[in-house]
Amino acid sequence: MVTLLKLSYFLEAAKDCNFSEAAKRLFTTQPSVSKQIALLEKELGTELFIRGKQRLSLTKAGSYLYDELKNLPEKVRATCDQAAAIGRQDRGCISIGIFRRVAGYKVHVAILDYAKQRPELSFETERDDYNSLCKGLLESRYDMIITDEVDLPVFEGQFSRRKLFDTPLALIVSTDSHLAKRGSIPLSAMEKEPFVVQVPREVGSCSDQIEALFKRAGFKPRIARTVYSLESLFLYTSLNEGAAMVEENNGVISSPNLTMVRLDPPVSLPIYALWNENVNSATARDITDWIIRAAGKSE
Repeated sequence: MVTLLKLSYFLEAAKDCNFSEAAKRLFTTQPSVSKQIALLEKELGTELFIRGKQRLSLTKAGSYLYDELKNLPEKVRATCDQAAAIGRQDRGCISIGIFRRVAGYKVHVAILDYAKQRPELSFETERDDYNSLCKGLLESRYDMIITDEVDLPVFEGQFSRRKLFDTPLALIVSTDSHLAKRGSIPLSAMEKEPFVVQVPREVGSCSDQIEALFKRAGFKPRIARTVYSLESLFLYTSLNEGAAMVEENNGVISSPNLTMVRLDPPVSLPIYALWNENVNSATARDITDWIIRAAGKSE
């Protein structure tokens, strides 16, 4: 019987016609891959690979099967994610992803307070990086995401969007920095200063929103170091490798090696909620209303 297991092994091996590499990606052994593909060939009554001494290649039948089914794993994952989303809806459960750079504590508290008013609903919240949130929303793993970056063309017309609040930004610098004693500074005055910036691991470039802020200030930042986590951002900033931009209420100023310098005039990023059709629109409006009110009280 043709099974998803056999097909998944074949599709992985057919990507580069290499059983050993396929085994690594599948976290199994090369003989296991060979066995499953041999069983598939037996069931189909035809060879899918030409097995030469030096290399493998696909037969005509193998090429046809690969071309027709190469998107099958993605389709299976998307279908399973959608089924999970429908199941959450039936259980009254809402999954919310929150961008790590957003004032997560404030948002979490607002959601918890809202949940007390709606005991018939349950909530799953998770902090993640921007790329994972976008992918999770598109694949229905999240019913709603809260983030400061939503200008992707892929989102146009697919999701409802609402602004929640603005989060003020500030500079953090080492206590050894010549800027440490400044009470405030215009962003435009930072043109010649080095910066430490946090970037998504999958992208490796400065956030589009942060780049846009510098562009409005009239310069491109001189990036001394790029890092992948807030912990590294704080570490290298404390070592005086450069300044970093963070939320003003980040709490990092409690570190004895860092100090915060406010931006004057103020600079802020808008925070948005995006949600898909799995969330009842009235419930989504209620949740976002609650977060907006909570943000207003905390200011």
